[in-house]
Amino acid sequence: FEYAFAPSNPDIVYAATRNNPNPGVAGWPTHRGVGIYRSDDGGDHWQRLGQDFPANTTQINVAVAPSLPQRLYAMVATTDPGDYNSSAGLGLWRSDDGGRHFARATEDPRAVLRIGGGDHAIVRVDPKDPDSVYTASIVAMQSHDGGKTFTYLRGGPGGDDYQNLWISPDDGRVIALVGDQGALISQNRGRTWSSWLVQPTAQLYHVSVTPTFPYRLCSGQQESGSVGISSRGSDGAITFRDWHPVAAEEYGYVAPDPLNPNVVYGGKISKFDWRTMQGQSVSPAGGYRFLRTAPIVFSQADPRVLFYAGNVLFKTRDGANSWEVISPDLSRESWDIPASVGIYTNADM
Repeated sequence: FEYAFAPSNPDIVYAATRNNPNPGVAGWPTHRGVGIYRSDDGGDHWQRLGQDFPANTTQINVAVAPSLPQRLYAMVATTDPGDYNSSAGLGLWRSDDGGRHFARATEDPRAVLRIGGGDHAIVRVDPKDPDSVYTASIVAMQSHDGGKTFTYLRGGPGGDDYQNLWISPDDGRVIALVGDQGALISQNRGRTWSSWLVQPTAQLYHVSVTPTFPYRLCSGQQESGSVGISSRGSDGAITFRDWHPVAAEEYGYVAPDPLNPNVVYGGKISKFDWRTMQGQSVSPAGGYRFLRTAPIVFSQADPRVLFYAGNVLFKTRDGANSWEVISPDLSRESWDIPASVGIYTNADM
């Protein structure tokens, strides 16, 4: 569920139900019952709204205009397939009568694109101007005519995949925008922004530790390459000078060499040396297949041995100068489609 309250009356509550936030994923229930519900008595009783939405709606994000509670904006997603570059099955809808009737607000696809990872865009309304509406997704957009036309609020360079947006209830010029790299603040409705480079924040996946003191935390980093972070700075604090890429990929495992603290392995597959600040590819040659996140693990029994997993298991004892295949092909020759895939069992999917 997603909830929204009418600021002028806390007993008026809107609840948006959802099923599958990522169309195409198996095992989710049918879309029956997905919609917006309104309660006028603090949640004791509910009335179904949003009958204007498509029948195959799967997800709704809803926002109420604080200065005009009858104005609602709803981000609507359906089972129609679409990727990050497609607005298929997505739409921004608007109601001017408290949710009894909705109509599409815009045909601009940029305002409704999905956040990286597949979730639906976020919609927020200026606290004092019901016509000023903002959306946060793979890009951040703004509209000042009730959602009809949009322009960019924030985009590249400088990151993407904006996960949420907040507008100060006291001053609509003050906006906070959070993305994969950190948080940004604007005090002039998005004309200029603070930098997230002043924040020691990141999304890290597989974190490993070097056998040193001070030690380094090494990991792939969401939308920002990789990083090795010192546990102690030389100037009384851990600063940006103590962060450095280690040549690993975003989702990849990162494995510092337990016998050589200057060497870090990562991704599919890289080798980084702190002494030269250089990285190189040391991936096995041949027609092997690898998952998006391919495991890299040093042996617990012999710290000279590094294992690397694709459709076969690899082993190296000489710093990835050569690889030995130590397993047969571990992938299945054939497989059945699980029953939970349901309606997505078709040639296109």
